[in-house]
Amino acid sequence: MRKLISWVLLMVLLASTVSALGIAPSSKVIDFKPGASHDVELRIINNERKDITVIVSARGQYSNITSVKDSLLKISAEEDSKTFNYKVNMPYELPPGEQKTELVITEFVTNEQTGNSLTAASSVISELRIRVPFPDKYANAKLEIRAGKVGEDVEFTIPVYNLGSETLNRVKAVVEIFGPTWERLGRVETNEILINAQDKGKLSAKWPAKVSPGVYHARAMVEYDGKTVQAEENFNVDDIVVELGRIEVPEFRIGEVAQFNLLLENRWNDIVKDVYADVWVSDSKGNEYMRFKTASVDIPALSMQNLTAYWYTKGVNMGVYSLGVMLHYAGRDSEISREIKVNADSIETGFGSTAAVISSGTSFRDNLLVVIVIILIIVNILWLVFFVKRLRKS
Repeated sequence: MRKLISWVLLMVLLASTVSALGIAPSSKVIDFKPGASHDVELRIINNERKDITVIVSARGQYSNITSVKDSLLKISAEEDSKTFNYKVNMPYELPPGEQKTELVITEFVTNEQTGNSLTAASSVISELRIRVPFPDKYANAKLEIRAGKVGEDVEFTIPVYNLGSETLNRVKAVVEIFGPTWERLGRVETNEILINAQDKGKLSAKWPAKVSPGVYHARAMVEYDGKTVQAEENFNVDDIVVELGRIEVPEFRIGEVAQFNLLLENRWNDIVKDVYADVWVSDSKGNEYMRFKTASVDIPALSMQNLTAYWYTKGVNMGVYSLGVMLHYAGRDSEISREIKVNADSIETGFGSTAAVISSGTSFRDNLLVVIVIILIIVNILWLVFFVKRLRKS
């Protein structure tokens, strides 16, 4: 318990100290030029509006190319922020790609015991990123996807970054679309563009999503002046969909337990786990007769699974009721309401625009009783005819 309390206090302390300082911008990008010099301005934000002392320092592999004129700064409670500058002196050579270093701004507080020593309280970091061009022709790309519903177009956008020292004259891409088992479902080509050195461009294409709802994979192969670069991403078509199909009640008689079998359909192309339902029955006045939580099931991709709920109908009158089902799956809640009619030996439900009998179970005894009644009716009719004829003769 002591350890738990200590951890909670530590997290609260950290949460408060993290918000004490802020830095803007949190990241700065500079294009590399051999021997060039850059002045970068940063703003320290005094979130708590108090008197603070901060020290600015650089760290990382290329910390030696940065210099700060005033590394010790004091910010008063009247100042909500304070700006300072640091200088970046580019060397004449750096490895191609994006090189990084960091400016660390640390708040220091006076040690109460000694009265003159300082103790670090909190820190914020601003990242310096230096883009060093690759020799000749070199490009990087990423794939951005805007997907919609089934039947709509999936939009592919491919930002291409020319990180080289030469112009890319012919840049285009082919996008392939794959299903959950990596079968290829489609292939589209983008437009063709030119990208200057150290610049960027965008390619685009569309693909009609005539597929089932689910997760799909796209792979873009970008071609530029005889070279290639690849980017790929997953995307969703529609949302995860679990629907209520048929409702069945086997061998029901009023006054006994009605077993509702709810047949669910997973229209997603992947398994949906931990699906369950809350089921209830109420009358037209809102009086609730039953509320039941089903067990959880996993429904495989594009398949059906059954949930079971029970209603003890002792004391229930025949008539029309409302059956409510709240499906819970993948963080979603879906409510369905059906009108049901309770008969002596069946339950009917309004499903869509039609009424379907979801139980018609009758026992042999019931069938025998119906036959006996019909025979008695026929016998009575024959006896009545015989009696009328006899009266006429007399």
